[in-house]
Amino acid sequence: MNEITRKLIVTADDLGLSTEINQGIIDAFQSGIVTSASLLVNAPETESAVDLARENPGLEIGLHWSLVEGHCLLRRECSLTDTRRYLGNPVCLHRHWKPFMTRYFLGQIRMRELAEELELQAQRFLTFFPDIPFANGTQHLHLLPGIRDLIINLAKKYGIRALRVPHKIIPTPEIKARALFSRMMSKLGHDFFLDLGGSAIRTTDSFAGFDMSGAIHADRIFSLLDALPEGSCELMTHPGMDCPALRKQLPWAYDEFDWNREREALISSRIMNKIDSLGISLIRFKDL
Repeated sequence: MNEITRKLIVTADDLGLSTEINQGIIDAFQSGIVTSASLLVNAPETESAVDLARENPGLEIGLHWSLVEGHCLLRRECSLTDTRRYLGNPVCLHRHWKPFMTRYFLGQIRMRELAEELELQAQRFLTFFPDIPFANGTQHLHLLPGIRDLIINLAKKYGIRALRVPHKIIPTPEIKARALFSRMMSKLGHDFFLDLGGSAIRTTDSFAGFDMSGAIHADRIFSLLDALPEGSCELMTHPGMDCPALRKQLPWAYDEFDWNREREALISSRIMNKIDSLGISLIRFKDL
């Protein structure tokens, strides 16, 4: 029997953000191809997401480190926080990557505060689950110089076995969107990969989904599957049920997101049959 040479992790991000997102992710696991989910520990529906995860132990749960978009676990205004409390009453992190990046490039993000915030998030995750099998960051901000050092140190401290490091990005055929950002992210991912050196922290051989984030549909996954190289690949997704309240609260992030269409693509029998016909193995990070 030939050994399976193409392995795919399908990760659903933003678990905990809303009840609609939580349910869509669970649907995409129970009836589809999602194998892993990234949990926000500082979101409005974190605890209900944890309850759902415990009811579905086959779904691998990792940490979605929130550098932006979420409640600030430091519980005080600081260099990480927004002027607007956009998710209820608690102090919130920057609402978008743009103000965060502005402050980052101006040297106004205090790394000590960021290190403390990220550690609090890791510690809260461990109040729900015994370990952290994998982790990634919101808006891929964990890839930035200086920040990735914090991430690597925390991963070693808390025994996180795998990180999202997009050092080789697989473009979706016929999609030209985000090409420049993809090249920039790939360069940051390559530098991150080199920084990992000979550590025990694992990452997939390639990464996909960035160029169709929030706009995945079955035809796009179908064409991407044909383009997958040998080795392991992570496909980043954002399934959910439609969430008008979240779209209203965070229009800068989700105005054009189509969570339900992504959910439908991920539970499509056409996609599952395609994966079978190509001999692609669906795995989790713990299988790397």
